[in-house]
Amino acid sequence: MKRDSRLAYSDGSAPSLQGTSKGPKRESIRNESNADSHLVAQLQYGCGLRINEGVKLRVKDFNFDAGILTVRGKGEKTRTVPIPQMIVPCCRPN
Repeated sequence: MKRDSRLAYSDGSAPSLQGTSKGPKRESIRNESNADSHLVAQLQYGCGLRINEGVKLRVKDFNFDAGILTVRGKGEKTRTVPIPQMIVPCCRPN
């Protein structure tokens, strides 16, 4: 496989995607990021959301009393979908 020269420094080494944080702080950030990503993935799968719809979610889109989520799609299109009951506890604000 050919290496892309745009992704290398002048000395030939590749840039690192590792953060500069060390130890527990890095793990905390990684765990929080994974939890957020996991929740978005659960919402996308459970509610049938497209990737872009999952990215555009806002707090005001959730109606926990009615158990529905308002999804904004392309243009001005909106639709409502039920929120799976197993995801509701993870989504509720503390």
